[in-house]
Amino acid sequence: MTEKYDINPARTNQNNAVYGGLIAISLIIVQAFLTLDPLDVAATISVMAFAVALPLLVTLLLLNNLEAMYAYASVPGYLIVANAIAILGAFVGIVAAFWHVSWLMGTFFLVSALLGLVVYGLHYDRLRRDNRQES
Repeated sequence: MTEKYDINPARTNQNNAVYGGLIAISLIIVQAFLTLDPLDVAATISVMAFAVALPLLVTLLLLNNLEAMYAYASVPGYLIVANAIAILGAFVGIVAAFWHVSWLMGTFFLVSALLGLVVYGLHYDRLRRDNRQES
């Protein structure tokens, strides 16, 4: 059985920003690649990754808006899987798009994105420690 939690509006807004931003950049990149013929390997991978990610990102965005109308929600496994596939697909699509321009740019983006993820995780942990309630 899945555990229920209180819906946090700040987390919903953060997720909406992530999903919306990934949708926007995905559409911009796909639009640019649709005029190319033929696509090289990196551009093909990018478009295929976005073809997987875009419908899931839109679905997740709509589900966030649906959840905002309720006080409680749960996180079933299928949502975790959909979230992982959507974000990973968009990430692969963006890396491949940079790789299409230059393998060096693709590498820089990949390293920078991973560094950003580490910094986010470290700061999130710091915020949790700084705001831990005394028992």
